[in-house]
Amino acid sequence: MIFIWLLHLLVLVVKVSYSAQLQNIRDRLNIQYNNIPPLQLSNNSNNVLEVLGDFKTLSILRYTGQENFTSGIASNSSPRDLIYYSNDTFVKLLRGNDDTCINQIVPFGVDSFILSGTGSLSELSLENQLLFNLTSGSLNPIFETRLLNINAILEDGDSVYFGGNFTFTNTQNSSLIGHSVSMWNSTGNYTSLLPFVGFGEGSVVNSIIRLDTDNILFSGRFHELENTALLIKNHSATANTSFSSNSSSYLPSIHLGQVVPLKHSNWTSQDGILDEDSFVCPNSNADSWFLNGTAGSLECALPHSLVPKKIRIYNSQIEDHQVSLFRIITRPSNGIMNLTYLDPIDGTQKFCDAFCPLMSKRISTESTRNLTRQIFIDNNLTDIGWSDTFQDFAFVDDILVAEIELQALSSYGSHLGLSSFQIYQETLSTFANNSLNVPDCEFESNYSNAELSNNTWYSNSQGTGSIAAEYAGGSDTIPRVSFYPDIIYAGNYTINIYTPGCSLDNTCSSRGIANVTLWNQTDSSILSSILLYQNNEELKYDTVFSGHLDSSPLITLEYHSSVYPNNPSTVFVADFVDVSVNSVDDLNNNFSDSSKILLNGLFQYQKSNFTNGATNISVGNTTLNKYPNENLPNNSSLYACMYNESVWIGGSNSGVVKLELDDGMAITEEDRIGTSGHVEKISVYSEGIIIFETFNQSSEVRIRTYNRANNSFENLNSSFTTFSNVTFHGSELLIFDNHNIFNVSSQQYVSNSSSFSLSLWAAGQNSHGDLIFSGAVSENEYSKLNGSVALFGSNSSLTTSSISESAYRGIFLNNSLSAYAIHDKEDFRTRMVFTDGRSSPWTWAGSIDSMLYSSNETLLAVGSSGVSQNSFLTLFNLSNFETIANETLLDGRINSMVFFERNSTFLVGGNFTLSNSNCSNLCLYSYEKQSWQGFETDFVVRDVKQLQLNNSTEILLSASWSGNKTSNSGLASLKISDFTMRSLLNASNDLRFSSSDQNSIIAWNSTHLMSYDLNDWRRTRLPTSLPIVDLTQISINGQLDKRDNEDLQGILVIGRSLKSAENNVQAFLYDSQSFLPYFSANLNSDTYDASSFFADEDVSSLYVTDQLLLNPNRTLQHPRASSTSYIPSSSPTSTSTSSHRSRKRLDRGFVVLIGLALAVGTVTLIGITGVSLAFLFKQNETPGSRYSKTSEADMTSALPAEKLLKFL
Repeated sequence: MIFIWLLHLLVLVVKVSYSAQLQNIRDRLNIQYNNIPPLQLSNNSNNVLEVLGDFKTLSILRYTGQENFTSGIASNSSPRDLIYYSNDTFVKLLRGNDDTCINQIVPFGVDSFILSGTGSLSELSLENQLLFNLTSGSLNPIFETRLLNINAILEDGDSVYFGGNFTFTNTQNSSLIGHSVSMWNSTGNYTSLLPFVGFGEGSVVNSIIRLDTDNILFSGRFHELENTALLIKNHSATANTSFSSNSSSYLPSIHLGQVVPLKHSNWTSQDGILDEDSFVCPNSNADSWFLNGTAGSLECALPHSLVPKKIRIYNSQIEDHQVSLFRIITRPSNGIMNLTYLDPIDGTQKFCDAFCPLMSKRISTESTRNLTRQIFIDNNLTDIGWSDTFQDFAFVDDILVAEIELQALSSYGSHLGLSSFQIYQETLSTFANNSLNVPDCEFESNYSNAELSNNTWYSNSQGTGSIAAEYAGGSDTIPRVSFYPDIIYAGNYTINIYTPGCSLDNTCSSRGIANVTLWNQTDSSILSSILLYQNNEELKYDTVFSGHLDSSPLITLEYHSSVYPNNPSTVFVADFVDVSVNSVDDLNNNFSDSSKILLNGLFQYQKSNFTNGATNISVGNTTLNKYPNENLPNNSSLYACMYNESVWIGGSNSGVVKLELDDGMAITEEDRIGTSGHVEKISVYSEGIIIFETFNQSSEVRIRTYNRANNSFENLNSSFTTFSNVTFHGSELLIFDNHNIFNVSSQQYVSNSSSFSLSLWAAGQNSHGDLIFSGAVSENEYSKLNGSVALFGSNSSLTTSSISESAYRGIFLNNSLSAYAIHDKEDFRTRMVFTDGRSSPWTWAGSIDSMLYSSNETLLAVGSSGVSQNSFLTLFNLSNFETIANETLLDGRINSMVFFERNSTFLVGGNFTLSNSNCSNLCLYSYEKQSWQGFETDFVVRDVKQLQLNNSTEILLSASWSGNKTSNSGLASLKISDFTMRSLLNASNDLRFSSSDQNSIIAWNSTHLMSYDLNDWRRTRLPTSLPIVDLTQISINGQLDKRDNEDLQGILVIGRSLKSAENNVQAFLYDSQSFLPYFSANLNSDTYDASSFFADEDVSSLYVTDQLLLNPNRTLQHPRASSTSYIPSSSPTSTSTSSHRSRKRLDRGFVVLIGLALAVGTVTLIGITGVSLAFLFKQNETPGSRYSKTSEADMTSALPAEKLLKFL
């Protein structure tokens, strides 16, 4: 039972950790999952809400930000944003720039990814290799300098390896330069070269794979390691053994560098006894420094500043005095030095800094004699080794040092003691002041030295070591210095001569010109000669020679002439000659014999141990490293991958081979797999490997897969160069060249479509299910709509509308019939269709802007605008599809209408003018009289956006008006009885409104909602930049924040992008307290109105009234405007006249009217009396008490910000 409980707990922990980063991202970016409440559509026809427009796709929004992934994308111009995916959720993390090009995304740790490429991201260069953290959202560069042409990145614990074609300078040692490989340590947050430095100039690393926890395999095009000693088979090297060219049992004891004489140093020993004369000349038989304790320090102030290369420490030979741990501190840097050494225990190169181990006498005695005792590092410019009496420690960093302090931290016994230590520098320095050349041990006879001419020499500046002599010419001896550097080994060298600055001794005006000559001492030939000016203000050097030397040369520095001929004398100065070792022939010759291991594109790097001492092979002498030399063409460019516990290697000229390895990484089996082309790349996916090939006759890169199920190749018949592997919604996809998608499950290519489109440049996924990629994605729940859509309220589902074409306006006729305005895509005209399948015989060249239907009159009024600037008012009898009236209005459009049935009159609003009339924008049209009437109001009304009946006596209108020295725009009320106007809300002139009852009004412009309720206006800003194009009031089940379950009156808002190229719309639900994203959609076209809601319910009470229009004599009558027929000749009403149509309407029900004539007369008389009394009493009331006049600027009662949904 306990086991089962623990198992359940483990599963729970795994599940929590799996989705941890998605939850962190949601919390950090305030991403909410939308709990969309059901829409109450019981009043609508078929319980649906139609959204009219030419829809292409639509998605119900399930989470915040989903709308960012619903617009279509183009593969050649798509953005390269950084996008996160998990649990069917896409999140945009960072927006890409125009130059952003992410080539690789590699998971690191539990919540980070490494981004590599070119260009920039968030103003950081991708060539610095960026680290993106999902938890914090931080983006930081890994390298201080840029790395170009990165081909491979491998995470290995807290280390990351980078391979490619680049040059990298070690940040810890600026003089150490490697090629094609570098490393980042995340724990210490530093970058460095690897112990083998690199693969040499011109090398390329194509792949880096992990063989096991201890072995890394590099593949590419390379032949060497820049630390060449690692490719030499191990041999024993005993101290003080002479070099023998025919010896094959050990490496020669070649000692590189120069011992720095320390006899002129200043020494300081804390609480210890120091014999300086004995200490500077090593004597293993005695302790020259002794301390009665187990910790102490010894400081040495050098005779001159230098760059040390290694320190050779002679430990005490007394077991109780031997130092076990130490560190080196230098000044003026005051830093602990990084050191590297050859471990006497296992014969491997190791590193240390604050706690460096020093071997004891017992360790050196017991160590296996066939272990390596000397190796060469830094391109064979430094040797480190050990013997029974000393141990070498090389400085990893090149740093100028004036003082060295050795801190002994612990002892193998109870006291501390050292015989000596020696400082080596890489260059061979020969000083003109010969006292600085004299070695510390008197018995040493071979050392660099200098000879001076017979002049009076003096130290020209205190503490610099340089000397000078004055030369007046004549019989004086010409000043001359002869330098004899002690060059032991033939090789390539660079010789520089240093000249002290004249600012130190104020001799700039007295300096001269010197001749420097390099002599071959064997035959006295001149190898080089230069003239140099000595009037330099600061210390300088001049290169005398760079090339091969077989023996030690002679360098002469001699007075040549004065810089200033009028000077009575010239100050001639000399400092030192510095010889830099470029290579040593003995090492190169030895490394080129049979003991040197050649590479051919593969290198196995074992982290824990470079060398296997038991088998006496070097780090390069492994079966993997040797395999390409023995089995593949020379100069191979190799790629490698690990699949199904096998190593797969592909080469440009070698096909593909599968290698099986044992636990020791030795090859146990090989399987050659033939290919028909040159392998350019090899990658892995779930079912096998992917091979990129080129063929001799073409430069195209073809794709093939090798499937493990049948051990065969399959040709994908495609030409691509890049590849990424991702899994979306449980389907594994192979992405080639950013937009070619191959579905692994169906084994076929999938084209981008309106339902799913992907442009992906690079991707990476960790083991926790967090995937990030660079590119763009579009995903839509409903696609290929091609018209209007219908929303179902109960389950927020969707279907195509009963009118599947691009309807953009609709009107309810009765419970079984509705009409729609349709944009015909073929002839670009507007026609009208009905839900019973019939089409009207009428078409319009332009768009229909407004429609109104009177069921009592079966009368349909249509306001339309044509291809010209004119607009039209057309009345149809739907009983017989006859045209009753057709009026032309000039310069504008009809936006809205109200119909007075008893007067057979329309109140028409818009922005138009009438010919031969003073009436414009808001006019009455009597279709029986075929005449227009204008208002005699105190205001001039313009640009009427909307008309709507509010009650039997009042009309609401959105418009602009002026009069009485004022000018306003916004929402106003118009009294039917006397046509007086009063302002309700001052706002922009694009204001529209909705009023479902007499107690509330919803008004909006492109950016705000304004609601009137209980004598108060409230203003709310939309959570989007998309301007509102339509709005409908709708019942929803409960508030959006779920505080209760009451059915509330909500608002459904739809907005559209101002960028016509995007053609996308979004909808939101608003319950007076918060916004909730509802859907996002894309349109096929932006030609006509974007989209509008159509509830398909009877709303005629808002636009049709049987209220009698009073005081018709107050209006100015004029002949109707001339009718311009734009109805095609095929129209069944094209031959009818307006007067004829008017009479036909009057004849209908004629018998009934005669039968009721007397009754009507009586009722009319009573009615006139009642209306007159009501009118008289109404004049005493205060007009307009229901709505308060409020300026948009005065609306301070806005919704609290905390109740608005933050929308991303």
